[in-house]
Amino acid sequence: MKKKFLLSVFLLSVLWANAQVDVEISPLPLIFKVYTLSVEVPAAKKLGINSDVYLTPGFSIIVDEGYIANLSFKYYFNPKGKIDRFHVGSFMGTGSELNLALGALIGYKFVSRKNIIFEIGFGLGQDLIKKVEAVTVYGKFHIGYRF
Repeated sequence: MKKKFLLSVFLLSVLWANAQVDVEISPLPLIFKVYTLSVEVPAAKKLGINSDVYLTPGFSIIVDEGYIANLSFKYYFNPKGKIDRFHVGSFMGTGSELNLALGALIGYKFVSRKNIIFEIGFGLGQDLIKKVEAVTVYGKFHIGYRF
């Protein structure tokens, strides 16, 4: 199920990749040997669909080995372009040590005149299947480029 979810996240990103695609990475997790990739496409004027994948090919402080994948839907309140500036939304995620989590997020995306992206975001969620009492954290400090 987890592999199907991960594949679905990337297929959705490719299918909606019409004129604007935001591709981002996060430099901070690299310190812990975690590699990130984020792709966001507009679904409507103020709505974005975002997929995030965090890969840990070897031992890291965060998880032993595996992945975390998130699919999020973001509503942008007052965008300059299609999808930028202040946003709120929801996310669902899965991973090697997580079955299926659902949560809410808040963030801000700045896009420069040269299409360089800076995004920061935070969210909290809950695992729906394991019913673990710990919360699932959604965090973002990404840089990228808008195509």
